[in-house]
Amino acid sequence: PPPSVCSVSKTFIPASAFAPPVVERRRLIRRGFHALSSLFVIYWWLPEYIEPLELTRQQVAVLGLSVLAAFEAYRIHRGWVFFGLRDYEKKRVAGYFWGASGYVLALLFFDQRFAMITILGTTLGDPVLGEFRETRFKRFAPAAGFAVWCAVALVCIVLVPLSTPLALVPLGAALAVAAESAKQPYIDDNFLMNIVPLVALTAVSAGVGL
Repeated sequence: PPPSVCSVSKTFIPASAFAPPVVERRRLIRRGFHALSSLFVIYWWLPEYIEPLELTRQQVAVLGLSVLAAFEAYRIHRGWVFFGLRDYEKKRVAGYFWGASGYVLALLFFDQRFAMITILGTTLGDPVLGEFRETRFKRFAPAAGFAVWCAVALVCIVLVPLSTPLALVPLGAALAVAAESAKQPYIDDNFLMNIVPLVALTAVSAGVGL
C-alpha cells in the first residue's frame, strides 16, 4: 500500500541529547561553587574561641587556607584539572584558590562592614556577570553585576545590620564590575573583584572619616 502522507518515522534519540553539553555543565558547576563561597561569611557568627578545636576563629581560617594551599600546590604539581576547572588552570593557581585567599584576607584584616559586602558581592554578583556574558544580552552584563552588587550590599546593611555608609555602595559596585572586566593574565577576578573595592572602600572611609 502507498505510504501515508501522515506517517512519521520514529527515530531513537538518546537521553544524552537532552542533557546540557559538558562545557555548559562545567560552567554551571563552577557558578554553583562560586555562589556557595558566600558561606565564608559564617565566620562572623563563629565564637572567638572554638572550644572543640581549641583554636580561635582566626586560626581556623588560616589553617583552612593553609590546607587548601597545600592541596592546590599538589594539584598543580600533578596537573589535575577536576570537573569545574578551566583547562588553562592545569599548571597555574585556580580561580577557587584565588577567591578563597581573598575572602580569608578580608575576614582577617578588614572591617566586617566592608568585607561582608565585598565577599557576597563577589560570590553572588560574579556568577550573574558571567552568565550574562554567555547570552545575547552580554552588553548588559556590567549593569546587571552593578545592580546585584548594590542589592546584596543594601540587604546586608539592613538585615545584619552593618554600619557601611550608603554613599559608598555605588563606588564599591562600580569598582567590583571594573575589576571583573579588567582581565589579568595571572590574578583571577575572583580575587580582584573582592579585594579592589574592599581596599578602596576602607581607604575612602578612613580618608573622609566615615
